[in-house]
Amino acid sequence: CGGLEDALAFADEPVKMVTLLVDTQTGAPFKLIKADISDDVANLTLQYSGGCGEHDFDLNIAQQLQPGTPATALAKLTHTSSDNCDALITREHSFDLLPLREFYRRQFGQQAGTVNISGIGTYSFD
Repeated sequence: CGGLEDALAFADEPVKMVTLLVDTQTGAPFKLIKADISDDVANLTLQYSGGCGEHDFDLNIAQQLQPGTPATALAKLTHTSSDNCDALITREHSFDLLPLREFYRRQFGQQAGTVNISGIGTYSFD
C-alpha cells in the first residue's frame, strides 16, 4: 500500500482497496451484528456458524470513492471458510482503515477527510 507497512493501526488486517467490487461473489454466510469505527480501525461484530475450522474475513473497498461531504466508499465484507460445524459463533473482527485514508488523500489531495463506508459507518481522519 505504498509504504504503510510500518504505519498500520495494529488491527487484525488492513482493508483491501480493490479495483472492482464483485457483487456475485459467494462465500460462507455470516451476519453483521454491529459496526463501529474508532480512530483508524473498523470493529465489526460478526455472527456465523462453525467451531472446528478457520474463518477468513476480508473488507474490500472499491477504489472509486464518490466525492461529497462525506465522500462515499462502496464496501463488501466477504467470509471464506470450509468449517462445517454448526456452533453459533459471535466474534469481533477488526480492520485497519489506513489504506483507505491514504487512498482518499491521493484521490482528493486533502490530508483531512470523512468517508461514509457503505454498511459500516463514517470514518473521519486528520
